[in-house]
Amino acid sequence: MILDRDQTGQVDAFLRQYRKLTAPQKDELLDHLCCDIEKTMGAGVGFDEAFLRCRERWNESEVKKIHSSTQKRFTMVKLIGILLIGLSTITFFSPIAGTSSEQLPDKTSREMDALTPAEYLEPPSFCPLTDNYELTSDYGHRIHPISKKEVLHRGIDWKAPLGTPVLAAGKGIVLEAGNKEKYGNCIIIVHDEIYQTLYAHLENIDVAVGEEITAGQQIGSVGNSGLSLGTHLHYEVIKNGVPVNPADYLP
Repeated sequence: MILDRDQTGQVDAFLRQYRKLTAPQKDELLDHLCCDIEKTMGAGVGFDEAFLRCRERWNESEVKKIHSSTQKRFTMVKLIGILLIGLSTITFFSPIAGTSSEQLPDKTSREMDALTPAEYLEPPSFCPLTDNYELTSDYGHRIHPISKKEVLHRGIDWKAPLGTPVLAAGKGIVLEAGNKEKYGNCIIIVHDEIYQTLYAHLENIDVAVGEEITAGQQIGSVGNSGLSLGTHLHYEVIKNGVPVNPADYLP
């Protein structure tokens, strides 16, 4: 059951009353609420009743709680990013659960310092999947399958069987390894002060925050966690804090 444009517009209007929500926070909540309504409608309930139940579950106190928690986690991750790679701003990171500054080992900064200047200049170019996969969504603007809005698809999606090994695209240090809300089970690797890669919707995570990774090393497996419509890998390349087209870096 998928909401049509008018129904999605009603959900969007419900969220507009919370003026302190940033645009990314509102978009993420919109995805959650639409999924909630669609799940309820899948059980045979009409849209009006499903939307009413959704509003009861996602009342003002719950939205404010999410907003407050989001702000705290965003600040925490931003500070980690600044300490690790010296960027002036880390606007890329979205709210996460399961990784905090307290969990980041002291050795991470020293290991990053150990990377040579030559390695800093080499972008991550190892393909995260080796066989039995199919490209299903390119990088670029598209209509989001849940929110029905035009959004930037920050990476590329490969359909692959559940449990297919996911490999690191290059040498680096694990910055995040845990649940990242709409990304589901997710890994972010810092390769140098320029490049990071992100691997989302995983079934399993086989690495830990602060771990040093080699190119081609298995870091997890393909899954269907987070906001996902089927088993696949969502893969991003981030250059200087901005998502770029991963296809430009694949062999």
